[in-house]
Amino acid sequence: MTPLETAVGGAVALTACLAGLILLMRVAARGKAASEGRPGPPLLPEGIPWGRIGVGIGVVFVLGAVVALTTHIIGRRRHSRLRRADLEARHDTILAAFGGRIIDDLTDIVLNDAELVATLETARETRANANLADYAKAVHGLEAQWGKVS
Repeated sequence: MTPLETAVGGAVALTACLAGLILLMRVAARGKAASEGRPGPPLLPEGIPWGRIGVGIGVVFVLGAVVALTTHIIGRRRHSRLRRADLEARHDTILAAFGGRIIDDLTDIVLNDAELVATLETARETRANANLADYAKAVHGLEAQWGKVS
């Protein structure tokens, strides 16, 4: 949770507690007046623009929800970009190692492994694809296959 979300949540909780306390005090005063046989004070004091206050509180709640949702979406996108960058770095490491093996020895048996070549091709194809889950599976499979042959 970000500091802004924490502050908004704390302000909302404090406002709700304060409003609840005031309402309870007003209800208690009305109950006491009724038990004494006299008219009690109105539940909400007159002369205060309660409609505008209610709209203002509603706007604050909506803005808090928008801020929380926006922060969540931005965080998710940032996590997705970092995960993709990590997968691409791991993929590039294996490609560099594979390229090094090609340069060192063209007759290396690893280069002729059909499963490794198919896994390399799958990883290459899914890297161009926007689906991160498929790319993650392909990179994990490539790492496993490279571990077998290297």
